[in-house]
Parts: sequence; structure tokens; C-alpha cells
Amino acid sequence: MPKALNGWFLSGTVLVMVFAVFVLVSSRLEAFATCDLLSGFVSSVTPSSATKASQTQPSNQTQSTKWSASPPLKQVGGYSSSGDNRYVCQAQLPGESYVLPGESTDSAASCDVAWKGAKVAAQDFTYLDGSSPMYFSKFPARKVVGGRGDTGTQWVCRAAQNGEAHVGRTWSGADACHIPVDGKETAVADFEYLSLATPGGAAKPVLAVANVDAQGDAFKMVSSVGGDAVCGKLCSAAPACNSAFYDDGTDACTLRSVVNPQNLTTRSGTLHLKVNSPPDPTWKSNTSISGTNLTSVPTASASDCSLLCSAVASCRAANWDNSGTCALKSTVSGSSAEASTQGWLK
Repeated sequence: MPKALNGWFLSGTVLVMVFAVFVLVSSRLEAFATCDLLSGFVSSVTPSSATKASQTQPSNQTQSTKWSASPPLKQVGGYSSSGDNRYVCQAQLPGESYVLPGESTDSAASCDVAWKGAKVAAQDFTYLDGSSPMYFSKFPARKVVGGRGDTGTQWVCRAAQNGEAHVGRTWSGADACHIPVDGKETAVADFEYLSLATPGGAAKPVLAVANVDAQGDAFKMVSSVGGDAVCGKLCSAAPACNSAFYDDGTDACTLRSVVNPQNLTTRSGTLHLKVNSPPDPTWKSNTSISGTNLTSVPTASASDCSLLCSAVASCRAANWDNSGTCALKSTVSGSSAEASTQGWLK
């Protein structure tokens, strides 16, 4: 072959090879980008049935968040007036392509989701694994993604209604937590996000209330702990613990995952409570706050009473009188003058 033609042939071959490599690399990058984009939602929010494998949330949202049909520890998100826990669940809506967060109980065979103005009971659902440290807060570190709907990414939230705490969904620009209650979808402006704790982040403070216990929902009991202070430290170190009771008589520490106002009772010992921040100690003297009653329990001080209200999701206010009675309120309708009574707003 003449040298000129041979040169052109070699140059053409090199160009073809470069072009082929470019096409191959571009297709790989496109596939990677598509896979990464889809992994943010498809792999993490499509619920698995009882026979499917458990799922993990995408690393760009909330690391170590898992959903499964039978997790080792279900994430508690709320409670009913009868004392039942409401667990965080994720459901495939019947006849829809959307996957949304909702709530379920031990006795339910469905995940209740707020959708299109109604409470939808979905049978194809999974529970959120509560083994990773999570907490509810108005100022979350890393919001837990619970699905994707017509309004985009859906975050897990909770809100109080009728003296109960419900699990629901919210999204960017919603400014409310949409919860399934009384057969319908209700938007509540006062709500908290579920957040995955930041590794190495500061622990929430644990404060003590004397001679009160939040019975029920115990996930661990430690005997011979060696004192009340140790019990408080055990709760602080356990991600799933929101309250712990130290029994003076037995030196035992009972760890609980949620504070249900219906289970508050008088008991000799100390109740340790995790709170986002210590409550404002300001009480209004000779004032009684009116509203829907949650429960009443004796406390040693007004400070203990405000701490109980601060730790209960559905509590909005409290009254404490000189007899030592702490009355928790789920709604506030006004106030009135009443001697020997102090009122506190959350």
C-alpha cells in the first residue's frame, strides 16, 4: 500500500477506535448516572412484601435506614389513646405507583396512609427498622425519606391529634404533616420530622422526674444497675430509649421507646426523659389553661410537670396546682384566673 494511503488508513483506524471508546464510556456514564438517580428512590422506597428482601435507604438521604417485613425492632412513631404503639411503615398504594409512609400497629394487617383526603389501608407494606438511632424533631439533622408521591420525596413526620400521636408524611413546601385520622387525611401544621441521628452528634439531654413512671412499651430491663444515675446514662446511650424508669426498691432500670400519656402513673422511683432541649421554666401564676385533658398525675414540682409535657408529643400545655397535680392538655382553648394554680404553654 502506498505510504500516503497507509497513513490515511492508520489515522482513520485510530479515529474510529477513539470514537468507539468515547461512545462506550459515555454509555457507561449515562447508565451509572441513571442508576444513581433511580437508587435515590426506586431501590429505597418500593416496599417489599413479606417474601421480599429488606431494603436500605439511599446514602444521599439517610444512611443505614432499612425497611423490612419483620425488622428486629420496629420504629415507634406514635401511640393511640388505648396505649397501642403506632409504628412507622411504608406502603405501595393500591392501584398507584406511589410509595408513601404511614402508620401501623401490632394488631393491624395494613399500613394506614393519608392520601387524597382519605385514610388508605394498604396491605403491601414494610416497617421501618428502628435499630439505627432516630429521633423526632422540628429541626432535624437528616430527615428520613419514607417514599415518593405526586409531590416528590416524602419525609416521615408525626403530629398530635385528639390526644394521640400519628405518623404521616410531608414534603418540600407542604408546611404540614398529613396524617391518617378518623378515616380521612388531616394536615397538621404543628409537627415533627423523623431524623436519623448524626454519627457522633450530641446526645439529647435526659432529665429526671421523681415518683412517676410511663408504663408500657418496655424493650429492655437491666437488673442491679447500681443506682439511679446509671439508669439515666443507659437511656442516654440507647438510641431507641425515650424514657427509663429506675425502681428504688429493686435497683432495676426499665427502658422504654415512647412516652404515652395514657400510661403515666405514680410509682416509687425516678422517670428519666429524653427531650430535644430543657423546657422553658416560665409558668403563669394563678392561671388555669383550658383545653382537652390528656391525663393527670402527681408531680413533686411545676418543673417536673413541664418536663412531662415537653416529653409527650401530643401535650400542648399543662396546669400544676399546689396539691401537686399535673394536668396535661392536648389542646388550648383559653385561660382563666384560678388561685393556687399555675399554667404552662409548650
